[in-house]
Amino acid sequence: MQSRVIPLRVSPVTFHGLMDADRQLDVGREPDVILAFLPSSGLQETLSAMAEVWPGSRRLGCETVLQYANGVIGTKGVLQFLWLDEASHRIHVQSLNASPEEPLDGPSLEPFWSALMAANGGLLLMDGERFPYHQLLAEMERRRHELPPLVGALASRPQRATLQGTPGARVFLDNEILTSGCVAVGFQGVSMEIETARSFDPVGPVVRVTRATGDVLYEVDGEPATRWYRRFFTVDGELLPLPEAAHDFPLVIEGREPCRHGILRSMVSFDEVSGGVQFRGDFRVGDRVRLAVRGEGSPVPLAEAAADRRPQAIFAVSSIDRHLSFSREKAIAEVSGISKALDQAPFAGGVGFGQIGANINEPVVLQNHVTTLAFLRETTT
Repeated sequence: MQSRVIPLRVSPVTFHGLMDADRQLDVGREPDVILAFLPSSGLQETLSAMAEVWPGSRRLGCETVLQYANGVIGTKGVLQFLWLDEASHRIHVQSLNASPEEPLDGPSLEPFWSALMAANGGLLLMDGERFPYHQLLAEMERRRHELPPLVGALASRPQRATLQGTPGARVFLDNEILTSGCVAVGFQGVSMEIETARSFDPVGPVVRVTRATGDVLYEVDGEPATRWYRRFFTVDGELLPLPEAAHDFPLVIEGREPCRHGILRSMVSFDEVSGGVQFRGDFRVGDRVRLAVRGEGSPVPLAEAAADRRPQAIFAVSSIDRHLSFSREKAIAEVSGISKALDQAPFAGGVGFGQIGANINEPVVLQNHVTTLAFLRETTT
């Protein structure tokens, strides 16, 4: 496998700008796949320019508020190019469209399962607001023993986009922006190893979830969740601004089910009228939860340990809430450290609303406040 990573300098990028990028590739043929993490602005214009320059490549990706390009964090977008060396190896791409109003159904999922089950590793990119990812991940958890290692991200976008009436945090395939979509890539003949860095440690009392609906937590130990939160986020009689004050203090689930133990959840909104607190991820009645504080965990040692295996391409997906809890200097140092540890191997990714990262037989669940790295290497015959 050959891989190249090119950060974009403007958004949207033009045909001529991408032609300059193409000359930098110096491989002699079009890429098999182009993975793009792009900003929300000018998305369709950038996709159209990519279609002109690389019409024979599969082009896919998602919008993200921040992108990684080797050791740099940017906002204009990044492209990662992949070429397979072995003629017998394949990259299978499938898309899904679904929404809360029109959920997934069995027949529409069959090509999706076929693409993943024939692969040695899979990448999932999902609309971070409209696609019913909880339904899909629940089915994937039931099928976990049939699936390859998986890495995935929920697309993200600036909050101000909500005011413009554009639904969803979008994903795209070739020249099409999917409405409430998901794109899956199955890599056949490419090994994938996944590592996840958790930088938060549990503290404080454990309470039990007694009422929750999807991603909204209503009661813990029979008490409104908003009242429970007030105990920790009230200073001099005044409630601190939420969810902003909670970025450094996610909830950690210590679930009865092994697949849910250690999951971190990021607060999205705090509604004292309903008593509900919304998160980027679900809760179940019976989950045990407690607050967490930032610890020493970092993805850099994970990258250092993987360097000996000489990965040929690296994907990185990180939580927007984890990013917000760090200083800019710390975030830059972490991304730079990953790149240096991997000896400048092609490394791209983005900051999303949530991640999945599961090796073979590991739980397939949505995580917040983590960074997930996927190390790819083409197998030889």
